Amino acid sequence: PGSIENQHAGSIFNQRQQCYRIIESSGGCQDAHAENIGNGLLRTKSPRLNRKIREVSITAINVENLSLSYRSAKNRGSLPVLDSIDFSAHDGEFIAIVGPSGCGKTSILRIVGGLLENNDKHAGITGSVHVNGVAPQAAKQARMFGFAFQNPVLLPWRTVRENVALPLEILGGENSDWKERVTALLQLMDVQDFSESYPHELSGGIQQRVNIARSLVHQPSILLMDEPFGSLDEVTRERLNLALLNIHRLKGTTILFVTHSLREATFLANRIVILSKRPAKIRAILTSTLPENRTEAIQTESAFLDLLAKVKSIFFEEEGRA
Repeated sequence: PGSIENQHAGSIFNQRQQCYRIIESSGGCQDAHAENIGNGLLRTKSPRLNRKIREVSITAINVENLSLSYRSAKNRGSLPVLDSIDFSAHDGEFIAIVGPSGCGKTSILRIVGGLLENNDKHAGITGSVHVNGVAPQAAKQARMFGFAFQNPVLLPWRTVRENVALPLEILGGENSDWKERVTALLQLMDVQDFSESYPHELSGGIQQRVNIARSLVHQPSILLMDEPFGSLDEVTRERLNLALLNIHRLKGTTILFVTHSLREATFLANRIVILSKRPAKIRAILTSTLPENRTEAIQTESAFLDLLAKVKSIFFEEEGRA
């Protein structure tokens, strides 16, 4: 009864009840029909209602006063990387992090995901990070995370289907819905035709689709993504951006997404965190007013271009600082 999983399930139930109350208070708005997208979240056709729903949602990730420095291996002092970072992500929110090269974007992702700890002899971490109300290590043990990095790291001796199923095998205890879950993700990522192929037979874009499917197979509530499309060509990258938005819309997964592409961050995210040079502080957190259901066509519209211009202005102002 007191387990992390049960506590989180109770929070999800309470969140869904709050969502219904917000929708009922709309007074029969024609766009208030709700779609269940998982994790206790509901989504409507009304951007105004969706913003209200997000405001009352569970805080999936909470980062407070986070600072990081790397210690020299030969006691030559330390390298400050992060300085007093504060931001949060609501359940079901898509957060993009951008900033100059080497400013600590990936380090934030690693700390949130429990991959970098204060007891690491080369890292000094202060501040607090909570994921669904618990420490990152506890969240990792409760299998709340899916990880997708720039290199897909697919096992070359396993087929696509076998690679996607790997996390389920590691977790143990074969379940009757394994095959159905894997098949559903292969279809969602549009790689079902490659299910019996091996990684060396796939393009970079297909490998990354398989990587994302594998990161979702154990049904995490949070997806941590570090430059997942950075090495892909422009057309493939845009296709995968659309695929990722579709996953976010259908599953309601909280996504923390690191990218060097300001256009990609603007297109994908609900909010954009802009970091300064190292030691990184938060320069701005911009909230997107773009509709939830986005297509590539929105990138020619004034709302998108205005937001992108604002992101660029803040980013390059920082780049130009001494």
